Amino acid sequence: MPASHAGVTPGPEAAFSAPAAAPAPVERAVRGLPAAAELSPQEWPHQALRELIRTGGCTGSALRDLLDAGVSINRDEAALLLQACLANPELVATEPLRRLQWEFAPELARLQGRVDGLEARLAELDATRFSPITSLRGDVRWWLGGVGYGGNQINRAANSYGGQPLRDAFVFNTDVRFSFTTSFDGQDLLRLRLRSGNGGFSAFRADLAPTLRLSGLSPGCSASRPEACRNDLLQLDKFFYQRPLGPNWRVTLGSRVNQKDMIAIWPAAFDDNEILLSLFSKGGAPGAYSDVKGAGLGFYWTQRTDADAGVGWVVSAVTVAGAPASGDPAEGGLFSAGSRGASSLQLGYQAGSWAAAAIYTLNQAGALDRAGLTPLAAETWPSSQPGLGGHVHAFALTGFWVPLRSGWFPALTLGAGFNRAVYSGEDGTVGGRRPPQLAESQSWMVGLNWYDVLVSGSELAFAIGSPVSVSRYRNAEGQQGAADRSLQMELWYRLQPTDWLTITPGVFWLPRPRGQLTAAGTAWDTTPLPRDRAPPSRPSGPCSSCASASETPCPARSRHAFCQGAVVPSLWHSLFCCWPVARRRLRPGCRPPPSACAPGGMDSGWSCCRCGRAAARCWPAVR
Repeated sequence: MPASHAGVTPGPEAAFSAPAAAPAPVERAVRGLPAAAELSPQEWPHQALRELIRTGGCTGSALRDLLDAGVSINRDEAALLLQACLANPELVATEPLRRLQWEFAPELARLQGRVDGLEARLAELDATRFSPITSLRGDVRWWLGGVGYGGNQINRAANSYGGQPLRDAFVFNTDVRFSFTTSFDGQDLLRLRLRSGNGGFSAFRADLAPTLRLSGLSPGCSASRPEACRNDLLQLDKFFYQRPLGPNWRVTLGSRVNQKDMIAIWPAAFDDNEILLSLFSKGGAPGAYSDVKGAGLGFYWTQRTDADAGVGWVVSAVTVAGAPASGDPAEGGLFSAGSRGASSLQLGYQAGSWAAAAIYTLNQAGALDRAGLTPLAAETWPSSQPGLGGHVHAFALTGFWVPLRSGWFPALTLGAGFNRAVYSGEDGTVGGRRPPQLAESQSWMVGLNWYDVLVSGSELAFAIGSPVSVSRYRNAEGQQGAADRSLQMELWYRLQPTDWLTITPGVFWLPRPRGQLTAAGTAWDTTPLPRDRAPPSRPSGPCSSCASASETPCPARSRHAFCQGAVVPSLWHSLFCCWPVARRRLRPGCRPPPSACAPGGMDSGWSCCRCGRAAARCWPAVR
């Protein structure tokens, strides 16, 4: 190595053109250069480099401050600065510059070797195929609780309702999920989920209250498919592949996939790992977000006007066949009338902490999950019974907002859905009657979530809403109108004592869970009109004195003949018009039943047409 030239002062030819900025000392550490001898401010290389910076303008280096301050630097740091200056194409080759290159030739060679090695390694890494990564996530949920039933339709002595035993025992149910997630290139996703549970015969999935379906219990088990209720069987719950198509598109394909896996915006801020009732996991619109599971294909497009915040419009188009494995086109298959599928088109907008979406879903006959439907809505859903063909048009508006900070103001979820059943008009009968001519239903929800309540990481939530209940109904026998209203409420508080454990105590209340079919043993086809009797063109006889079409009969649940036929001025009065059975009088505002109609007759919707004889001469309520 040549000796250093201490005490040599550079001449006037040491002025250089402005060099490029030298890298910071951290670059030396990245390249792994070993320690080198120090250059003091009195040595010529130190002075020459300082002059280079002063006259040539080699700026942008952290070494400049050290040189200007007269602080010693080591030879490797000096070589880094010189290399950066040499990269400047406008640098004039002068004698002092050549002397500096000769002085630091070993350091420059070693440094260049490090740079070449690093670039080669980066090129090798870029050319290397992404290594597939698979992760396993296990979730175990324990449900400990019970259901209590109330109402005058329950046989307390036999602990039954309509001849069915009540499932009101205290139970301990389990739901286990194992999710395998694989990525082949870092952008795609292959997911396989296995699931098992023992909630098939729990009160939380009882047919006595079909609107009661706790989210996640016993996969594949429903009141409409009792043969699928098998406890503790390991099932293939999900299997699908998802990958991007360019910067804005994403496609999903699977043999076992549902709507939630493919759609861009799921409509609720509620976490379905914690909620109790399934209605609230679907934004209050179980008809539009029917979440049919089967073979599916889905696309969604995102505008992404702000990539960091995820702001912009989104469009989703998905289709799922609920029975893809069946070879009978009447019972299943792909793209057939019996596929039991659902196709959805969603338009939404998301802006950081809030999102809103409108969705339309075409549900084929048989695409039905009774969770979140009243019995009347479920039984009039196409193909819920043999001979009941058709499809359902479902619409929904949903949205949620989550505050940026925890506080008194909660996260808000709003949603409403509307469904219209269209029947195929087949000649077959259901329960001895022709299929309905019209059935419309609706649902809604409001959900509130408070975060970090009392304890950091906790969550308090309350939700209220209406399950899918029939709002308009008309059948071939001339019956129409519906009194199918129902409500659902839930309240829960989630604690997370550790990263792997959450505890969520909660309560729920379902007033009138069976809607219009609350009376024990009733069904949608129990009171047919004689087919040879049709409503005349005008009301006549005792119906001509009807006061108003808005008057509503007292509910039959009072079990009092005098109260069952009473006339009340509004629906609100009808809920509270009759005193308990022991008191044989009406509340204020209610009138006795008309003398022309005997109590206990058929309710056509007009308060004065409750008896069978008068019913044939009365207009329907909607006229």
